[in-house]
Amino acid sequence: MPATRVTVSELRDLHRQARRLDALAGGAVASLFPGAWRARLRGRGMEFEEVRPYLWGDDFRTIDWRVTARTGEMHTRLYHEERERTLWLVCDAGPSMQFGTRNCFKWVRAAQAAVLFAWLAHDAEDRVGAVVHGDGRRCHLLPAGGGEAGLMRLFHLLAAVGDRPGEPRSTLADAAAHLRRLARPGSLVLFVGDFRTLDREAERHLARLAGHGELAAIHLHDPLERTLPPAGLYPLENGEGCSGWLDTTSPALRRRWEENFEARRKAVADRFARLGARTLLLGTHEPLVDGLREQLR
Repeated sequence: MPATRVTVSELRDLHRQARRLDALAGGAVASLFPGAWRARLRGRGMEFEEVRPYLWGDDFRTIDWRVTARTGEMHTRLYHEERERTLWLVCDAGPSMQFGTRNCFKWVRAAQAAVLFAWLAHDAEDRVGAVVHGDGRRCHLLPAGGGEAGLMRLFHLLAAVGDRPGEPRSTLADAAAHLRRLARPGSLVLFVGDFRTLDREAERHLARLAGHGELAAIHLHDPLERTLPPAGLYPLENGEGCSGWLDTTSPALRRRWEENFEARRKAVADRFARLGARTLLLGTHEPLVDGLREQLR
């Protein structure tokens, strides 16, 4: 049977795999968020420190005109380089993620992939926060925190996720709207899910996030969503009492099935590409590290 849930101990034990991914990919975070490193050179990733009187040679762009007007003397704002960044994980735990035919549910692979990058952020002494949507009416929010204590709160949050049939579900748009209020400029935001709720409202919020942060996405899929099983008649059940049969003997059906998957994959990748974000495709049947490595290199 495919794994349907994650455990705190399993997520904690992913630290070694995270380091292996980082080594094999030549820096996994830098590969997934290449713009974040360039942004520091452009002056983002800086924190305000103090205002002091203007001195000859100060950059005129740092003049604080409000203080200058109030005091009648030129003042400049001083900044120091941010010593830590924040990685926000936005994880989809909706009904379509509670599915899997090989190895594990999509939700399990999503949680594992997200935690790999959480471990790498921890190793870089960066902060990690999370928003989980689709698991009930409201999004689950984890404020950004550092250290192993912050990671343990993340692990407990992900381990508590479970399908709740019949409840209204929060969506990607809800999660992105929350994150717009939480994420500081210069944040890294990693979206992990199958993006079934990626609509125009979600795109609007994502565009605003992309304006002051770096976005990336991991698109999860099950092999059955990509290719039908061998020709035959298969029983289906949706978990809510509805059942039927799937006839996979038709070559035309098999072709349309694969074309539909490719169209969905391309649509998600194109939407994120318009925001300057990279998208990785990860299947539940693929080894976790190896499945990400080839696309990151």
